[in-house]
Amino acid sequence: METSWRFSLAVFLFAWAGGVWLSPGRASGWIVYWLPFLLVGLLAALLIVSVSPRHELRSREDTEQFEREEQAVVASISVFLWILWATVLGAIVVGYLR
Repeated sequence: METSWRFSLAVFLFAWAGGVWLSPGRASGWIVYWLPFLLVGLLAALLIVSVSPRHELRSREDTEQFEREEQAVVASISVFLWILWATVLGAIVVGYLR
């Protein structure tokens, strides 16, 4: 449950940054303005899910071992996630300033 907010935040930030950078200049029609946000969000979600490890949990011991391993992985990549989110937020700001 703890990783779901990280996944949602990553998809949201990537969709926002991609939508800002891929936004059409003077295109007509209302569908054109939100389409880059949607497409980049879907692409980001597909990429994140495709590289996520899969686990088959057969017993209670497997579940407990998976939870311990997950806590160790989350602790080790949390710094990377903060740097990634800061970079994407910087891309969003630069996208609005350009």
